[in-house]
Amino acid sequence: MLADLIRGYVISACFLYVFYGSTVLILAAALLPAVFLAKEMKRRRKEKDGEELLLQFKDCIMAVSASLETGYSMENAMREAEKEMKRLYGAESSMALELSRMVRQLELNRPVDEVWREFADRNPREDIVVFAQIFYIARRMGGDLTAVIRRTSDTIGDKLGVREEIVTLTASVKLQNRIMSLMPLGIILYMNAGAGGFLDILYTTALGRVIMTVCLGLYLAALYLADKISGIEVGL
Repeated sequence: MLADLIRGYVISACFLYVFYGSTVLILAAALLPAVFLAKEMKRRRKEKDGEELLLQFKDCIMAVSASLETGYSMENAMREAEKEMKRLYGAESSMALELSRMVRQLELNRPVDEVWREFADRNPREDIVVFAQIFYIARRMGGDLTAVIRRTSDTIGDKLGVREEIVTLTASVKLQNRIMSLMPLGIILYMNAGAGGFLDILYTTALGRVIMTVCLGLYLAALYLADKISGIEVGL
């Protein structure tokens, strides 16, 4: 949190300097937006971690399904999936850590369906919850558990695969959005550096500060709108 707060303070200070050119104002007013930015960075990091977990979960359930097809029990299939996640994403990846935790629970003789439900409770993403619920019902009701898990993993895997493709396709649009969002700042800095005091009136008069405040408000509103548009959830 402290690192996010420092980063937020630096970003806030840069914005205030560009729009107001006052060191005193930067020191006095940058802390409040820094707190907001720190919370936003934490939220985005959590969201990014959730997306990474979903992509790893897709490979996990496919590995579990493949092991079940070869005759493994669910418990042993999860152990094999843990090895596969460590090989693909590393021992510190989200899904590998979750599987390690789940395997430890199995070693304590916890029911495997409850272990999956607890995993879904810790990570309440729709596809994870659906898989845990279907596995719980299939195990309790009996029947061909392997076939049920295979169909479920295929369906969820296809859905997450499409989601991954859409995220990849929209990544360039998000990059363009970030570049475009920096252009107004670049223009102001360029004019301050090369226009020989052309914008000084905006930094030294009351009317100029009002104008820059309005410009800052419009700029932040545009950033917010662009972020909302580019961050629309993929409904699958």
